[in-house]
Amino acid sequence: MKCVVAIDLPLLTAVDCSSPDLAYWRLEETTDIIREVSAGKGFILFRDALYEMLFGHSRLPELFWKEISNVNFESYQDDGDAAIVLTTPNVVDDGLSAKVKTEMKTQLVAMHKQEESSDTAYIIESTRGFGENDLLETAIKTSTRKHDLLNVSGGNAVKEYFQKFHPVLIQLKHHQFAYKIDGKDVSPFSAYDPNDTKEAEALLAKAMDDFEGDYTHSNPPESLYTWDAVNRCYVCFHHSGNWEYHGYDLQSPYTEVPQYIKQKYHIEK
Repeated sequence: MKCVVAIDLPLLTAVDCSSPDLAYWRLEETTDIIREVSAGKGFILFRDALYEMLFGHSRLPELFWKEISNVNFESYQDDGDAAIVLTTPNVVDDGLSAKVKTEMKTQLVAMHKQEESSDTAYIIESTRGFGENDLLETAIKTSTRKHDLLNVSGGNAVKEYFQKFHPVLIQLKHHQFAYKIDGKDVSPFSAYDPNDTKEAEALLAKAMDDFEGDYTHSNPPESLYTWDAVNRCYVCFHHSGNWEYHGYDLQSPYTEVPQYIKQKYHIEK
């Protein structure tokens, strides 16, 4: 699953690529948003010509250069549908030049044609007057898609968006040592210390990074797996709702562990 973030004209991508100074100014003022997209492991839809122009620009400030260099780009080009794409609400400002309007619509087409498994957030300036929780609908002929519409003035709203994709450790059972409930064994979670959960939380983040399936913020992975090198066992994190997971050790033979996880850590027991 890729989380693809398309950023609105006053913020980033749909600028007149023939104007380096305009692009430079727009990008410099959105470093915090770029940072949060990068930290959230999102992709930014990025016009090929703008990408090439920026990386050929010699006057980018060091901080901005660092942030822009960390971003994953999802490039796009005009495929001819910019003339017919429609949006609800209408995010293409009538006060813009025809050239910039076309560029924005080209970006909207790119959003529309992202893989169906992708979650797409469209980030828009808070001054544009749309609600905080609006959905952006794009339509090309008979095809329609809806995207999250984030009304932002900085990086905090972007950070909150990406937090929907981060699992949270809620360890209601499976503590450090095995015990019994109603006469049944409860597996331990050796990495879990209720007084210091950093090690267990790091394993959960590692398991999320290891996951290779599809998911969305409304449909998280049911189970996550990784190898605990300290305690020498595979660990499973099971989803209990609302991106909350609890972890526990798995015992050899590891028949439950997905093959791609075993191959990554070369533990085939």
